[in-house]
Amino acid sequence: MLFFPEEGTAFFAPAGWGEAEYRPILDEALRLRRAPKMSWVWRLLGLFASNKRRAEFKRFSGIVLLKHQP
Repeated sequence: MLFFPEEGTAFFAPAGWGEAEYRPILDEALRLRRAPKMSWVWRLLGLFASNKRRAEFKRFSGIVLLKHQP
């Protein structure tokens, strides 16, 4: 499944939906103890990335809860 509008979750704003919560997919996988076996490599590489780059990676793939904004 691929969904990648340039504006991110703001894509849903014209329909009245806004982002209520966002959870990075790797954080959730670790929390649920369902992370891929090599996920430690990504965490290690993240230690060498800048704060800006880490924030970009966290928004790369995740779980979004949308809330209707009347």
